[in-house]
Amino acid sequence: MTPLIVSNTERQRVREIREYAEQPSAHRTAETPVVVGDDKRHSMIFPMGFRAVYSIDSGGQTVARHLSVSVVGPEQGRTVPSRTTMYLIAHEFGFGEEAVFGTLPSDPDYVVHAVEVFKPVEVTPEPEAAE
Repeated sequence: MTPLIVSNTERQRVREIREYAEQPSAHRTAETPVVVGDDKRHSMIFPMGFRAVYSIDSGGQTVARHLSVSVVGPEQGRTVPSRTTMYLIAHEFGFGEEAVFGTLPSDPDYVVHAVEVFKPVEVTPEPEAAE
């Protein structure tokens, strides 16, 4: 199993991604024209090749935090992170025990590529511009 390395550098990058993604103007909707994972303001690669993409998804009355994790290079022949790796990365992004993780039906020890981890969040609307 490939080790996960998280130093102060990675923690700072996680903070930057969260600060950007949690701004209401950066929330992803059905009309978002860009694939969020292609936007470097939403993504990072941890040492050893774990890629994380974080966004806030907004649809109607539902607002949720979304984290996808994949492996950039094959991890012993796999392109998905182990359950433990996913939990650790999710924790770095502020997800707690209430987070929902999707697993591979054939192997519950590994989470599915681009797994969605949702947690409802409270969103403070941006103030309207004064006219």
